[in-house]
Amino acid sequence: MLNPIMTSSAVRRMRSVRLPLVLIGYAAFMLGVCLVQYLPFMQGVRVTMLNIGVNTYGMLLMLQCVLLVLIAPALTSASIAGERERQTLEMLLVTRTGSFRIAMGKLLESMMSLGLVVLCGLPAMAVTMVIGGLSLTQILLAEIYFLALAFAAGAIGVFASALCRTTMIATIVSYLLILLIGFSLCLPALLGYSQNVTDVLYDAKLYAALTVPACLRLFSPLFHFNPGVGAFALIMDQTNMLADYFSWRPWGRVLATYKMMDKIGMQRIVLLNVAGLVVMGLLFSLLASFFVRRREGKRKGRK
Repeated sequence: MLNPIMTSSAVRRMRSVRLPLVLIGYAAFMLGVCLVQYLPFMQGVRVTMLNIGVNTYGMLLMLQCVLLVLIAPALTSASIAGERERQTLEMLLVTRTGSFRIAMGKLLESMMSLGLVVLCGLPAMAVTMVIGGLSLTQILLAEIYFLALAFAAGAIGVFASALCRTTMIATIVSYLLILLIGFSLCLPALLGYSQNVTDVLYDAKLYAALTVPACLRLFSPLFHFNPGVGAFALIMDQTNMLADYFSWRPWGRVLATYKMMDKIGMQRIVLLNVAGLVVMGLLFSLLASFFVRRREGKRKGRK
C-alpha cells in the first residue's frame, strides 16, 4: 500500500511549475556541457580527440555529484517545515499516520523528484558512448550511485526540515550539515595514518602481499559513508582520469588513501559507498521522525 503522505505530497509537487523548470534546466545544462566538449570533435577528428568521450563522461560524473548535493536539500528542506508554516503538520500527527511514516513519506516523495533529476542526466551520459570507451553497465552503475547520493542528501534535508520551524532556516541548516558531515568523514585522512598503516602501504613487498580483507581493516569505515570517496572511486574505476597524478606525487595522506582504495578495488569501494549512503539516509530519516513529534510536543507544552 502506498504511503499516503508520499502520494499527496507527490501530487502537490507535480502540479507546481518549480520541478519541471528544475528538470529542464538540469537536462539542458548537462547536454550543453556535452555540446561544448564535443565542438572540437565535430569540427574535425584527430587521433588526440579519441578520448574526448571518456573525459566528457568524467566531467559529467563530477558535475552531477556536485549538482545533486546542491539540489537535494533545496527540494527536501521544505517538506516538513512547509507543513509547519501552513499549520497542517498537527493535523497529520493526530491521524493514524506515525511520525516515521510521515518523515519517510516526505523523503520518498522527494526521492521521486530526485530520481527524475537523475534520469534527466542520463541522455547526456549516453551521448558519451558515441565515440566509445564506455559501456551501458558503467553508466547504470553511475546512476545507482547518484540515486544513493540523492537519497542521503535528501534525508539530511528532511532531517533539517523536521528540526527547524521555517523553510529558509531548514535550507541553511541542511547545507551546513552536509558541509559538517563531509568534513567529519574526511578526518581519518586529515589527521593522518598511524605508522603501522604507512609502513605496509609504502613497503613494496608488504603492499604486494596485502590482501583485500586486510586492506579493508586498514581502510577507515568512515570512508564508506563519504560521498567524495565514492565519487572519486567511481571516476577512477570508469575513466582512470587521475592515474597519472598518483604516478609522480610524493608520499602523503592522499596517496596513502589512494593506495588502499586501489588495493581494495575501486568498484568495490563504490558499492560499499552506495550501501553506506543508504544507511546514512535511513539513519537521518529515523532522526527526522523523532524530531517531528518532539518539536510539536514542545510547541504544545509552551502553549
